[in-house]
Amino acid sequence: MRLHANQIRLIAGISGLLLAFLGGWKMSSQLLWGYWSLPLLLGSWLLILALVAPRIWKVGASNRSFHLASLTGVLLWLGFPDMPFAPLLFLAFVPLILIEEELAGQPHAGRRLAFYAFHAFFLWNVLSTFWVTNTAFFAGIFANVVNAALMVIPILGYHFLRRAIGDRFRWASLISFWMMFEWTHLHWDLTWPFLSLGNAMAEWPSVIQWYSYTGGFGGTLWILAGNILLYPLVKEYLETRSIPTGRQWVPLAVWVLIPLGISLVMFGSWQPKGEEIEVAVVQPNFEPHYEKFEVPQEIQHQRFQTLARSVLTPQTRYLVFPETSYGNFDLDRIDNQPFIRDLQGLMDSFPKCALVLGLDPYRFLPQGEESPARRPYIRPGQDTLWWEAYNLAAQLSAEEETQIYIKGKLVPGAEIFPFRRILFFLEPLVDQLGGSLEGLRRSERRSVFLHDDMRMGTAICYESVFGEYCGGYVQQGAQVLAIITNDGWWDLTPGHRQHLRFGALRAIETRRDIIRSANTGISCLIDQRGQVHQPQAYGVAAAFRGTVRLNDQITFYTRWGDILARIAGFLSIVFVTYGVVTAVKKRIIAS
Repeated sequence: MRLHANQIRLIAGISGLLLAFLGGWKMSSQLLWGYWSLPLLLGSWLLILALVAPRIWKVGASNRSFHLASLTGVLLWLGFPDMPFAPLLFLAFVPLILIEEELAGQPHAGRRLAFYAFHAFFLWNVLSTFWVTNTAFFAGIFANVVNAALMVIPILGYHFLRRAIGDRFRWASLISFWMMFEWTHLHWDLTWPFLSLGNAMAEWPSVIQWYSYTGGFGGTLWILAGNILLYPLVKEYLETRSIPTGRQWVPLAVWVLIPLGISLVMFGSWQPKGEEIEVAVVQPNFEPHYEKFEVPQEIQHQRFQTLARSVLTPQTRYLVFPETSYGNFDLDRIDNQPFIRDLQGLMDSFPKCALVLGLDPYRFLPQGEESPARRPYIRPGQDTLWWEAYNLAAQLSAEEETQIYIKGKLVPGAEIFPFRRILFFLEPLVDQLGGSLEGLRRSERRSVFLHDDMRMGTAICYESVFGEYCGGYVQQGAQVLAIITNDGWWDLTPGHRQHLRFGALRAIETRRDIIRSANTGISCLIDQRGQVHQPQAYGVAAAFRGTVRLNDQITFYTRWGDILARIAGFLSIVFVTYGVVTAVKKRIIAS
C-alpha cells in the first residue's frame, strides 16, 4: 500500500518527536551526555521539517531535491573524520550541484536552494560535530545552526553569479567562493573551522603529504575539483542510465590519482629531519565538567608529580603537561605560587629538562592600563580594581627564567564574545558557556620557548586547528611543536579524535614533530609525516616517554601560508564585480 504524503509527514513528525524525546530524556538523566545529543538534534530537525515543510514529503521535484540534499549531508559526514570513507567526499557535492541546476530559472530558485543547502549542511554539522553540545547545550545548537547557515552563502553566491553571467567561470566561482568562505572562517571572531574540507583528509596522512606545499586548502581544492569532474559523469548516467565510457573517466582519474601517487611516494621516501631528543608527556585525566575545576589543586598536583616522576630520566629534555593544568593565581606573582615553586624544584632535579604546561591565571591591571578583556573587581568603600584572565602556556626550567605564551586563537563564546555590540542578545548564552562578556586576554603574535638552544612552539587547544597560524610558530624558529589541550569537554565522542587528527595536518604542513598532551586524552607523539605514536587511551591517567626530532627546515607552506585561499579570495572579488556589472548592464538594456 502506497502511503499518502500527509501520512509520510505524520510518521516523520512522530518519529522525530520520539527521537528527540529519547535523546532529551537520556541527557536529563545522566551527567555526561556522550552521543545522546545526536538523536535530540536529528529528531528535533525532523520534527521541524514535518511541521513547516509540507512540500518535501510529496512525490515530485521538491521531494527529489530534499533527498539529494540529504544525500550530500550524509556523504560529507561519511567522508569526515573519524568516519573511514574519505573517497565519498569526491561525490558529496554532486547532489547539491544537481539541485542548483534543476532549480535554475524556476520561481524563488535562490530561496529554495538556500533551504536545501542548509538542510544538507545542517546534517553534516550535526552528524560530525554534535559533540559541541556536550560543552554547553545552547552553544552547540548555535554552532551547528549558524555554521550550516554560513555554508549556504558560497552556494548562493555561485547560484546568483551563474544566473547573472551564465556558465562562464561557473566552476571557478564555486571553488573560489567556497575557499573564500573557509578562509574568512579562519580569520574572524566567530571562527569555527572544524569542518573545512581540507581537514577531512586528516584520517589518511599518507595521501596528503603534499600539504607541506599547499596546506589544508590544497585538500579543499582537490575535493571540490574532484566533484566538478565527477558531476558530468553522474549527470550522464542519470539521463541515459548507462555508465560513461572509460575515456570520459580519464580527467577525474588523473586529478585524483596523481596527487595520491605523489603523496604515497613522499610518504614512503620521507627521512626524518633533525636531532633526536627524549621527551615525556603527562595525561592527568581530570574530567572537566565535574572534576577538573572542583578537585582541590593539592590533589591534582600530587597526581601530576607522581606521573611526571614515573617517566622522567636525566636525558629528558622536555616534559609537557596539558592545557589549564594549574590556575586561579596572580600572574604577576607566578614564581611565588607554591605549586610553581614545587614544579621548579622538580626541574632543578632534572636540569636538562624544561616543563611546558598550561595555566589559567589572572592579573590585576596597573592604574591607567587599558585592556579589551578587563573586568571590574569592586571593593566596597574602596577603589575598583581592574583585572584580566588568561589561558596561557608557560615554560619552567632549572637555569632559565619563566617564559609564557598567551593563547591567541580564542574559542567563541567560552573565551571571547564575538561581535558583542551586535550580538548583545546572546549574553545569556555566553554565561551558559562558562565564559564572560569580557573574554580572555589574547596574544597578537606567536612566540616560542627557548631551552638550551632548542625552540618549541606551543599551540593551546583550539589553535591547533589553524594551519597558517601554527606555521607562525615555525616562522619564529620553532624546531618542534607541542599541542596542549583539554578535550574532555566533549566526552567520549568523535570530537577528541577529530582534534587529534588535525594535529597530524599541522605536522605535515610544517614537517615538525608534535608532542601532544591532553588532559583526558588522547596524548601522543606525532612525527613529521603525520603518523601518531604512543597514543594513550582516552579517560585514563597516564604518562609516557618517547623521542622527537628538532627540525630547522622550512616548508613551502610555512613560508607562504594559505596562498591558495588568497588567490581564491582575489578571484571571488573579481567574479562578484563582474557579476554585478553584468547584471547592471542587463537591467539598463532592458529598461
